Formats: sequence, structure tokens, C-alpha cells
Amino acid sequence: MEDKTTQDIKISVAVLLMDMIKTDFVISYKEKEKFVKIFTSYYKTTQEEASELFDKLCVKCEDLATHIGQIKEQYKDDAMQIMTIMKHLNEMIFADWIEDIEYARFEQIKNALVI
Repeated sequence: MEDKTTQDIKISVAVLLMDMIKTDFVISYKEKEKFVKIFTSYYKTTQEEASELFDKLCVKCEDLATHIGQIKEQYKDDAMQIMTIMKHLNEMIFADWIEDIEYARFEQIKNALVI
């Protein structure tokens, strides 16, 4: 069983990824596949859990600043974890067609995470 901090970080990363997915106002099956792949391989969730999380966040609005703050606090001394999250965000951009608005959003999130 995971501790609360680990669960909170998973949710925060999921919120960041979903924010990136929603940036172009299109939620594609390819993005869902990539999301599930990231969560099953890196965050050790089952496919069913990852898919349910994706579906839940598709219709739910979350406060992005709160989740960025949680990630920054948890990984304040671990730049590699922040870079891994940035890599996951970049993977979401490439999951389907690439839009300039997604890169702009990536830069906003990057600046919020590393400053």
C-alpha cells in the first residue's frame, strides 16, 4: 500500500499531464494510451487504475497551481524527478499531433516547476 505522499504526487503528476492533454481542447485515444503507459510503467499503477484516473480527470477541473506546489515541495532536492515529469509532459505533446499552444503550455509549467 502506498503512503499518502506517494498517492498525492501521482495525482499531482496526473493533473499536470491532463492539463497538457486538454491544452489543445482535444482529448485523443493516443493521449489516453500514452497516459496509461506512463502511469503503468513509471508510477506502478495497473492499466485499469490509470485508465480510471484518466477518465476521472477528463471531466474534473483541478487547481494546477496547488499540484505544481506539491510537486515542487516533494522534489525540491531532486531535480531528476522534476526532469522526469517534464519528460512525461513532453511525451504527452508527441502523443498526437503537435500544436504550438502545447509547447507554450509546456514552457509555462516548466517555468512554474523549476523557478
